[in-house]
Amino acid sequence: RGWMWERDCLSDYFEVRNGLLGADFSSKLSPWLSLGCISPRRVYSEIRRYERERGDGRGTYWLVFELGSRDYMRMLALRDGPALLDIPAAAGPPAA
Repeated sequence: RGWMWERDCLSDYFEVRNGLLGADFSSKLSPWLSLGCISPRRVYSEIRRYERERGDGRGTYWLVFELGSRDYMRMLALRDGPALLDIPAAAGPPAA
């Protein structure tokens, strides 16, 4: 709530999303999402409300994109399990 609404950090999210230090360099939603304290649907609906009230931009687009990427990777992990990390290229060229 504070990050998105009170400090209006979503407007700058695209520019600062990959920063490592500081309170506002990422959404800080990852632990809350991974533990089920907040759902991706709730975050999505808050982003859409933010867009209606304050306008959209690259920050809102990018946070929605990252939520989708997160769900896609979770689905791949559920489908493939440990095989998801088996990368044939890492083993070297194929044997002749």
